[in-house]
Amino acid sequence: MKIRASNLAVQAETDARLTVDNVEVVGATGACASGVVLKGMAELDARVLVTRGLGTAVSAQDLSTVRLTATNIMGDRACPPTNRPVVAVETSKMLSISDSMISTGNVGLAVTPRGDGLVVSVKDTVIRDMARDGIVASAAPGRRYGLSVVGGQLSDNGSGAELFGPSTLMDGVSITRNQTVGVYSQDGGLTMRNCVVVDNATGVDVLSSVTVDLGTVASPGKNTLRNNSSRNVLYESAATAGGQLDAVGNLWNPSVQGADAEGKYPAPAVVTGSVTVGQNYGILCDPGQCSLRR
Repeated sequence: MKIRASNLAVQAETDARLTVDNVEVVGATGACASGVVLKGMAELDARVLVTRGLGTAVSAQDLSTVRLTATNIMGDRACPPTNRPVVAVETSKMLSISDSMISTGNVGLAVTPRGDGLVVSVKDTVIRDMARDGIVASAAPGRRYGLSVVGGQLSDNGSGAELFGPSTLMDGVSITRNQTVGVYSQDGGLTMRNCVVVDNATGVDVLSSVTVDLGTVASPGKNTLRNNSSRNVLYESAATAGGQLDAVGNLWNPSVQGADAEGKYPAPAVVTGSVTVGQNYGILCDPGQCSLRR
């Protein structure tokens, strides 16, 4: 089935249950139309959904639930405003995206829940070619929610992911060729395992007062943190004392800041801030107030 939208293709409200299978939604040229808008407690289960030329392909509001499987979603960078997301999540329930592609827009996935309890799962999904962010996720003060990104890619965006507050797990994600930063995390938990973070401006930039886990002695990170033009990891501690970023068991640029010829730190060690010179890692804080274990 093919739907041509000039304003809005489908809107589901209250407790509607919407199942989409093998449907294409195409926006009229220049219309910046929306594809599927969910309100109330509506549910969307979409398989093989293809969208082209839409301002926002899926918008989940209120207490709606979204499951996207094997979708191919292409946005429209010409649609204002410049932070308009291709997939917009304001629900406080659940979003699941798997085996999908989101490409060519301003922001790929924007998560701004209005309440507590949201669970976001992105699995084996490519988000690429966004003028601004592949993923941007924020949380209101005092609210926390879980964001899981497993497998897939965040590539060729303005930034790969900008995270303001959620508790985020990234496992097995390829984060490459993003213009400003691969992953920026502020004031939220961040755990990374088995990720490849290469060829960005900055690889991972963390501004946080809590412990950040890129790998521990008990659970090595197995991340590749290499060849990012500014720094592979930048830790900007907001802690008044005792802030620490764990980054044990990763691959770094070889023969830099004490790494061996393979880019490994064979013996874990704690480096105290500030450290302002070196491509593998930088630590910005008052002397003695933060550290990085690598």
